[in-house]
Amino acid sequence: MGIDVHSYTGLEKVISNCQTPVKMLEFGAQRLVLKTFDEDHPCRKFAPNLKMCSAKDFFQSLGVEHISIDIIELWDCEYMDLSIVQDKWKGEFDIVTNFGTTEHVRGGQHESFLNCHNFTKPNGFMVHVVPMVGRMQRNHSPEQAVYYSEHFFNNLAEANGYEVLDFYIYGDRRGKAVNIFCAMKKPHDRDFMLEDAFWDIKGINDFSEGQSFTKGHGICPS
Repeated sequence: MGIDVHSYTGLEKVISNCQTPVKMLEFGAQRLVLKTFDEDHPCRKFAPNLKMCSAKDFFQSLGVEHISIDIIELWDCEYMDLSIVQDKWKGEFDIVTNFGTTEHVRGGQHESFLNCHNFTKPNGFMVHVVPMVGRMQRNHSPEQAVYYSEHFFNNLAEANGYEVLDFYIYGDRRGKAVNIFCAMKKPHDRDFMLEDAFWDIKGINDFSEGQSFTKGHGICPS
């Protein structure tokens, strides 16, 4: 998905809430989609002759201690499979970002969000940008992605005691609502919800299986 001007605007607010130096973990080796920024924006000025660049390079230029994880080798990322519960980095990061990554972890949604929770330090932040249910599937075929309803993150926050700091839905160039932005604060050090309770949260559709990640529901309410 990458980081465009809509998602960066929300992330910038989260970064401003952190004490320096900021330690950030990025799900997926992300790129900055520079063509979406105005010419005088700092992101655009960082690489004025490019349409996109490594998000890691940009954040490191701001003094952010940045680690990215992925299952492919790209832009100096570390290999990690988010469908497996990880033991490392528990409570280490001020910010954990998920810019269009968990949607590709089919069969590992609970594990992905559990990892996100565990990586985030108490009073740290989790920033998610994911495709919403109903989005045109021009970028990912149905068997390649998971989609989320606008209710999912509020339900997730309530179940885990997170504070929702920012939430909005933004559209594509034609104005159609396609992506969800949600920034949450983790104000405690308690464990993430159990898997059975996670399945009871409405709001995730796994089109690869033709059913939702919602216990007892074949179709996710949008």
